[in-house]
Amino acid sequence: VLHLWGESGGSEVESSREKAKTSHVDFHAHRLILQKCAPELAEMCGVGGDNMTDVPITDAKPDIFRHVLYYIYGGKLTDDDLQANAKELIDAADKFGIVSLKLEAEACYVKTATLTIDNMLDNLLYADSKNCALL
Repeated sequence: VLHLWGESGGSEVESSREKAKTSHVDFHAHRLILQKCAPELAEMCGVGGDNMTDVPITDAKPDIFRHVLYYIYGGKLTDDDLQANAKELIDAADKFGIVSLKLEAEACYVKTATLTIDNMLDNLLYADSKNCALL
């Protein structure tokens, strides 16, 4: 499936793709892949049809959304990417219903975050709001 990532091919592919806009950057994704791997994102795209649909994504930075789509298409995020963007990836994965990405990012965050008395309450509230079992 990863070979479909970034493909902007012919009419058959175009008719089954969605277009998500985040900070004026366009991303394309196949509806069937979204339905299987990111159910909440697929729901945002609507029922479907033969036309592409613009879906504004306002609460994810373009590079984070690019990582999310890459993961959905079967790509493996590097440890550096996970460490640098753990909280943002948890937020996006939680919003779009990508449980496996959320768990990977959460595990990375747990390993790399330093808990102090000053940030303990913030981390507890964040873990509760995102249903993070590992935090």
